[in-house]
Amino acid sequence: MKESEVYKNVVHYVRLRDTQFDVYVRYAKRFGIPVKSLFVLNALYYTPDGCNQREICLKAYSSKQTVSAIIKGYLERRYVELTELPTDRRNNLVRLTEAGRRYAEGIVPSLTKAETAAMARLTPNQQTMLVELTTVFGNHLQELLKED
Repeated sequence: MKESEVYKNVVHYVRLRDTQFDVYVRYAKRFGIPVKSLFVLNALYYTPDGCNQREICLKAYSSKQTVSAIIKGYLERRYVELTELPTDRRNNLVRLTEAGRRYAEGIVPSLTKAETAAMARLTPNQQTMLVELTTVFGNHLQELLKED
């Protein structure tokens, strides 16, 4: 394939990816929160026993500083509680409080339901292809952009 055709596909793919990401941004805005706060809330909702900030960073694809600021805001609203880990006192277990779980219930399950329904509209073969090709592309991009 010519380089110009490959570039055209890159532009198209990037537009699609950005449009898809914007769906999450707009969904989060409906609840008055930034998209990163949505991702942290999602991570905490699906980890009912709690997790540490490092795990949240990985699940929410966010920096430690971003996650720390989001958790601070959730703490102020009493949506989360912190428990010192006996194995590592420098690290806290972050868990949704009852109020936080009620708050998340109004946001996260609807998102999960929509994601699942959107995927279900694809044939099983299309689902497999989507996941496989996105994984391969992401791995190639990560490899090509890795820091030396």
